[in-house]
Amino acid sequence: MYCTVADIINDVTEARLIELTDDSATPTAVVVPLVEAKIIESDNIINSYIQQIAVLPITNSADLSVLKTISITLSVCDLWQRRLQAEMSENIINRRNYAMAMLKDITKGVIKLNTPTIATAIGKPFLKVSRRTSRWEKNYFNGN
Repeated sequence: MYCTVADIINDVTEARLIELTDDSATPTAVVVPLVEAKIIESDNIINSYIQQIAVLPITNSADLSVLKTISITLSVCDLWQRRLQAEMSENIINRRNYAMAMLKDITKGVIKLNTPTIATAIGKPFLKVSRRTSRWEKNYFNGN
């Protein structure tokens, strides 16, 4: 996981996270499995973008820091969306859009990762094309 429950708590405070996760009449505790499930969902979204350009798993600490920020943002936004349904504030929507824009910038190369790219890991694509005689060319079947 790119982030932890503690990272989410640092972002929104424990009291707010209790409100976002505990569905009981009197919320008293963070529902950790729910938060972890949202983190996994966010990380899967991140990996679906990153795997297009980089070798997974990401191990470079600078890259992990960037992905941690995106994971926290996506996870928190998903928790807010779960709680509020369709009534998300503009701030939350903007935060999610910014995180998704960062992912797109990573895949476009605008934001560069220090992790080896797929091209470096497997080598540059190699394509060799040779000219072959077409069966339909004149004299193909005659051997000329």
